Amino acid sequence: MLTIHHLYDSRSERLLYAASAFAIPHQVKAYPRDPQTGLAPADYKKLHPLGTAPVIQDGDIVIAESGAALIYMAQELAGGKGFPAAHSKAYYQCIELVHFVEGSLFANLMLRAMLKRNGIEATSPSFAMIDIRLQKNMEFLSALLGKQHYICGDDLTIADVMLAFTFDITQGHCFPGLFELSNWREYTALNLYADRLRDSEHYRYSKRRDF
Repeated sequence: MLTIHHLYDSRSERLLYAASAFAIPHQVKAYPRDPQTGLAPADYKKLHPLGTAPVIQDGDIVIAESGAALIYMAQELAGGKGFPAAHSKAYYQCIELVHFVEGSLFANLMLRAMLKRNGIEATSPSFAMIDIRLQKNMEFLSALLGKQHYICGDDLTIADVMLAFTFDITQGHCFPGLFELSNWREYTALNLYADRLRDSEHYRYSKRRDF
């Protein structure tokens, strides 16, 4: 059976959301963060050579990186759920978005957070460059969503699951003050979409604190 190694307040929430939404049998092994450092405990870091969350284990298969873990879960364990129809335009768009969320959007959010932590002024050229990138990222998502219920169409996919936790960060629901974007409210459709992703038993399952 799939084991989700869940570090509280981390990207591993995505895996819980997906397991619940796509009816994937699983067990959860939960790990609190170190109260002094706020980082993963030593036993979590031993799970994978990267030493980061999330991590899934299925037999002798151990996967880190939330996008890779979600692709595995959808393709191997979800019975066809979690992806649009194979080889459709939406299918490849879903894959693109899974990579975009971490490779572009979150990378820019992390750079912005690092600038803030290092005392770089918001009026600096470095800040301006990152904010331009983030604006393009958000405009890309907003245009892609349009009036659809989910980012790839009518059905929930792993791309939506990737975005749910990221929206928690950009809106300050998680790690307030560190990653949140001050102009988030400009993107009305994305606001409503983020609310829909949260208004779900699967999202609430991902936020449980009693594993």
